[in-house]
Amino acid sequence: MENILGVITLISLMSALRMLRGGFPGDRPLIVLALVIMGLAGHSWYTGEPITGVLAVIVALVVGIIPPYLSMASQLARVRGQTRLSLWLETGAVILRPGAVRRLHFHVTYTVYLVQRGRLSISEGIERLAKAEPLLGDKGASTAVEGIFWLHAAKEDWGGLLDRFEGVAAKDSTAVTGLSFGALSLIVEAYAKTKREAPYGIGPVQIVEHMHLAADGKVAHTRSIGESGELPDAYIGRASVFCLAYLGGDPSGFLGRRSALRPLFTKAELAQFSDAKGRTYNEEDIERLQAELGVQKDLPSFLTSFRAPTPASASLAFISGVILLAVMATGSSIDPSYLLRCGGCLADRVVNAGEWWRLFTSMFLHAGPVHFLVNALFLIQVGNLAERLMGPWRFLAVYLFSGVIGSVTAVALGQPAVMVGASGAISGIFGAGAVMVFASRRRMPLRWVRRNMSAFTFTFLANLFLGLAIPMVSLSAHGGGFVAGILLTAILVPLTRIPKVLRDIGKVAVVVLWIAAFALGISGVRHSFNMDLSKLIPVRQAHATLTLERGQTASVTIAHPGTWAKISRKELPNSPPAWVGSQGQLFYIDAACGPMQVDIGDGQILHVEPGDSETLMELLKAANAEADGIEFLGGPNGWVLANRPEPDGAVMVQARKVFETGMLQLGFRFEAGTNELQLLDTLLEQSALDECVAR
Repeated sequence: MENILGVITLISLMSALRMLRGGFPGDRPLIVLALVIMGLAGHSWYTGEPITGVLAVIVALVVGIIPPYLSMASQLARVRGQTRLSLWLETGAVILRPGAVRRLHFHVTYTVYLVQRGRLSISEGIERLAKAEPLLGDKGASTAVEGIFWLHAAKEDWGGLLDRFEGVAAKDSTAVTGLSFGALSLIVEAYAKTKREAPYGIGPVQIVEHMHLAADGKVAHTRSIGESGELPDAYIGRASVFCLAYLGGDPSGFLGRRSALRPLFTKAELAQFSDAKGRTYNEEDIERLQAELGVQKDLPSFLTSFRAPTPASASLAFISGVILLAVMATGSSIDPSYLLRCGGCLADRVVNAGEWWRLFTSMFLHAGPVHFLVNALFLIQVGNLAERLMGPWRFLAVYLFSGVIGSVTAVALGQPAVMVGASGAISGIFGAGAVMVFASRRRMPLRWVRRNMSAFTFTFLANLFLGLAIPMVSLSAHGGGFVAGILLTAILVPLTRIPKVLRDIGKVAVVVLWIAAFALGISGVRHSFNMDLSKLIPVRQAHATLTLERGQTASVTIAHPGTWAKISRKELPNSPPAWVGSQGQLFYIDAACGPMQVDIGDGQILHVEPGDSETLMELLKAANAEADGIEFLGGPNGWVLANRPEPDGAVMVQARKVFETGMLQLGFRFEAGTNELQLLDTLLEQSALDECVAR
């Protein structure tokens, strides 16, 4: 937790400084939010106070993760002309991240919505956009100008849109360089829908050609600030399709179900293209556009991954979601003991009990909804790109192989905790995607290759940094899966040139492996559910040194369930460690050195011999005669238990035993209804006071 808070403090400070240097008036609310997050995280990091730390982590995750997805979905909805959906998504993004960029995009989207609903005229909408433009200073001009074209599109005033563009083009032949990709796409769409002749030599064909050159960086161009890096290609795709329709070609052949262009259009638009007839006809232009669209329809995009997810990645995310719901309905998805019963991967069970099937089943378990959502979003995004490039069969082979190898790596490197999650498999797909982008560099546009390789590099470094900062992230599983995905993909890439019969055999082999893995996994989970908890959960021993009063020290052996995590109390430097699980915890360890002697009055001293639980129990009953609700019981091997139920149904257990060198006392808490209380006898049998001496 300390590392996480340090990272959040640093990132929040850097973000606030960057925005202050930018000098945009609209960034002030986000600067305040960043400073608040920094203050919460820094306070918790410095004082050790947990509540503010948890709040800082939650706020930072919400602000950092959710708005980019909302804005990406909003931009895609805007591309498709779905103004109302775009407004809802942009509203969520600006509430969670109220910076200048998102605020300007919100004002544009909201103004377009008001014009579309008839609450504002186009001229009133333009005045409203002019008031919002200063949020980003002079950098907001291109976004505001694009918004004006959206106002015309919202009212389907395509003629008015072209009048506005042609009025500028009549005075400046380079007018297209001052317009964003979104504005240019709308102009081409307007020409296609009005069938209007383009004057001044700046028509749909010339505009699409300019968009390609601008995207490749070969000509100067203005971009709308805050747009996704993939948005220009999305606008180029729409513009190219409308341009082909304008010329009299049929673009429907490039908009099939597996086409990367299809999500850029609404159903109504897709239905219209098959009947589109242009008023002009140029065979050379049509052939060039068809060649470009033939490449564009195969360009995977993160922007459209959620609207058109590929079948294998979507199916894997769906299966994991169903399993998460089943786990939550029958138990707890954040309880390591229950996750172990459901198929979680624990080194003790894999190596000592030979339960190798856990290497597979753990890939479909997640520690709560947040863990699942993060993995599912990343899988659908990266999986969309990788699966489109490598095909579903190789994708499934890499996913299975990477997930298992990731688990094997974590077990081999001594991962002590119960492991769940598809991170190893997804890391393998991430590596496979990078390999496929590199392998496709000669047949894909250079800008697409560069953009995706940059995205892969940045994401890799960000994940590495977070993995080093966050203890619960298994770098060994991520790293093992990542390397496995790269190696297997590098082997499979050349196999596309082998005979079809061999490729078919490979597909059958993948199906057989998946069926076998599921069969073994289901059988193993059934066996796990039928096991007694005391046999399922391994017990581990740890050694600790206690600093006692009167200058004494004690060496103890503490037994704890393998599903409990050790924590150190840094706010109390000399305090002993504790072990905490979801349903139980060992929260107290103490010892008293020397023979156990009690003055029972009249000058008589009672000696309690090592292991004498009966005498010790009588003394404890006498000392707690006035206490209510405590039940004293004899435990294993001379231990005495004092059980006290709590108002919330939990049970507090104080366990004491006299050893040769003194008395050891352990404090446990077990939540209401937990079966982990069954482990208590085993834990006590393997715990001991090894040595107790004066300094």
